[in-house]
Amino acid sequence: MAYNGLGVWTLAWQPVILSFSKSALLWMSNKWRPKLIFKLSNIQSLFGFASSLLLASLINSIFTNIYSVAIGKLYPTKDLGYYSQGNKISLMVISSIYSSLQAATYPIFSSIQDDKERSIRSYRKTIRFTAFLTFPLMIGLVSIAEPLISILLKKEWAGCIPFFQLTCIAGIFTILTSINQNFIKVYGRSDVIFKLEIVRTVLIILGLLVSLKESASVMIGIQTLIQAIIYLISIIYIGHSIEYSWTKQLKDILPYTVISVLMWGLLVIPEYYIGSYYALLLTKMTIGILFYYITNKYLGSQILREAVEILFKQKSK
Repeated sequence: MAYNGLGVWTLAWQPVILSFSKSALLWMSNKWRPKLIFKLSNIQSLFGFASSLLLASLINSIFTNIYSVAIGKLYPTKDLGYYSQGNKISLMVISSIYSSLQAATYPIFSSIQDDKERSIRSYRKTIRFTAFLTFPLMIGLVSIAEPLISILLKKEWAGCIPFFQLTCIAGIFTILTSINQNFIKVYGRSDVIFKLEIVRTVLIILGLLVSLKESASVMIGIQTLIQAIIYLISIIYIGHSIEYSWTKQLKDILPYTVISVLMWGLLVIPEYYIGSYYALLLTKMTIGILFYYITNKYLGSQILREAVEILFKQKSK
C-alpha cells in the first residue's frame, strides 16, 4: 500500500488488515463455531465477574493511550515521534512476555485454586521466575538502548532513547502486576482489578497535572512511578488475602533486582572504550549474560537450576 502511494493510510489500514487476517486464520484453523443459542442464566452468572474485567480493560485502553495525546498536545511534534517510537520498541518485548505469562499462569492457578498451600507455592515460584527473567532482560535493554536504537533507527532517533529506557523500566512492573492480577482473577475478585484500574486512572490524571510544565520525559518518568505504585498496591492486597505478605514478595524479587542493577552498572564501562555501536552492543550483551548467569550460579539460585533443567529436557526430546 505504501509502495503504491497511499501514504499515511497505510498505517491506518495496517492494524485493520492484521486483525482481519488473524480472525480469518483462527476461523480456518479451529473447528469451533458459534451457535445461535442464548441462555440468560449463563450471562447472569458471569456478568458480575466479566463486567468488571471489561470496564477495567476499557479504562486501561483509554488512559494508556492518553500519553500520546498529551505529548502531542503539550510538546513539540518531534517529542511525540520520539515517545511513540521508543514505546513501540519496548512494547514489543513487554507484550511478548506479558501475553506468554498471562496465557501460562492463569490455567495453572485455576487448576490448583482449591489447594491453598500448593496455590501459594505455585504463585510464589511464578513471581520469582518472572523476576528472574524480566529484571535482567528489561534492565539489559535499558543498558544497550543507545547502540540498539542507533543500529535499528539511526542516530536521528537518539531522542527516543530516554523514552525507550523509561518504558522498559515501567514494563517490569506491568509484567509483575499482570501475574498478581491473574492470581486475583482465579479467586473471582475481578472487582479488585477494576478498583486497581480506577486508582491507576486517578494517578495518571494527577501525574499529567503535575507534569504539565515539565518535559515529556518527566511525564513518562511519572508514568513509570505510577506502574510501580500499582504493583505495590496489588501485592499489599494479596498479602492481606493469603499467607504471602508484600514484604515476602519484595524479598523474593530483591536478589534479581540487585543483580540486574549491578549488571547495569558494569555495562557502563565498555562505553568508555568501544566506539563502534555493533561492537558495543555485542560486548554489552555478552558481558551482561555471563555476569547474570555466573552471579546467580555462585549464589545458588534455585530458579536458575530449574530453568537450566527445563532447557536441557526440551533439547533432549
